[in-house]
Amino acid sequence: AAQIIKTLQMPDATTTVIIQGKRRFEVVEAIQVEPYLKATVVPFAVAEEVPKTSKFTALVQSVKELAIQVIARSRNLSQEAGFAIKNIDDPVFLLNFVASNVEADMPVRQGLLEARNLNQMASDLLAVLTDEQQMLELKQQIQSKVRVDMDKQQREYYLNEQLRTIQEELGGNPNEQDVKELTEKAKKK
Repeated sequence: AAQIIKTLQMPDATTTVIIQGKRRFEVVEAIQVEPYLKATVVPFAVAEEVPKTSKFTALVQSVKELAIQVIARSRNLSQEAGFAIKNIDDPVFLLNFVASNVEADMPVRQGLLEARNLNQMASDLLAVLTDEQQMLELKQQIQSKVRVDMDKQQREYYLNEQLRTIQEELGGNPNEQDVKELTEKAKKK
């Protein structure tokens, strides 16, 4: 269940709706499909209360920190999401917010959001975020290597052009001089 925050008409004639999730629910029975979905629902009950253990607290803190790092590195995620995560104090809301916004396939996100065991949800979410962070690091390493290789090639080209220009200014290039010397030696033989 969500509150509609804003509706945007996009240039490609689609509509984007920005919503804020309020409560999870479970579909009991689909009543209609057209012209819109209509169903009987019940509140989604988590099988346990929020754990008060240091392990759970550490898991949630790790999810929070890693999510902020992933957002900072990702070009696809809004930096406002990182700001929002920093300001979330409720561990259940934090886990649900990160799970719904993580860059993973829909079945993965759906599985995270359907979890009834909060320890397992936090642990699974941490694994997804760790994979995402490793993927972003690998992409950055590849881009950095390509950039270094390109910079090296451009530098070599630039230096060769400078060398050629200097040689022309000094009255020819050394290759021409070598060719002349070899031609004269050949004539003598």
